[in-house]
Amino acid sequence: MFRGWIVAPARPRDIFLQFSTMNFANRESGLKRAKSEGKTLGRPSTLSDKQKQYVRDTTSPQTIMRIRNARP
Repeated sequence: MFRGWIVAPARPRDIFLQFSTMNFANRESGLKRAKSEGKTLGRPSTLSDKQKQYVRDTTSPQTIMRIRNARP
């Protein structure tokens, strides 16, 4: 939410930087509020709980580490 300029900007670049800073602060406070309300952030899982348990039970820790380390 825009609440006015802190200091009158001198150049267009300054306007953009000040707006970006305020926008970032608003986004961070919104994420903190959502987490404190217990909302789940991020993309929904495509695996069911049963599928996740199967993967945990059948995959060795070495395989998980190898896949994790192979990602760019």
